[in-house]
Amino acid sequence: MGRITITAPMHMQLDAIRVYLISKLDWIQKQRLKMEQQEWLPPLEYLEHESHFLWGKRYLLTIAEAAGTPKITRSHDKLLLTV
Repeated sequence: MGRITITAPMHMQLDAIRVYLISKLDWIQKQRLKMEQQEWLPPLEYLEHESHFLWGKRYLLTIAEAAGTPKITRSHDKLLLTV
């Protein structure tokens, strides 16, 4: 939504906070623009062979049914979801 939240110590003067914010406006605008232009992935459905990203790397999802506690394991290019 592009909202900005500023937190500061209680003892800081409001004017000092405003000056700091003004000094960062260029950076804030660049970050908001970068976020607006970012390509978003569609919501995940957890289907077989669906792409999932973990620590910046793409993995294909494999789903298996088995008795016991659900778990997920990772191999070099796959995530195995056992349910």
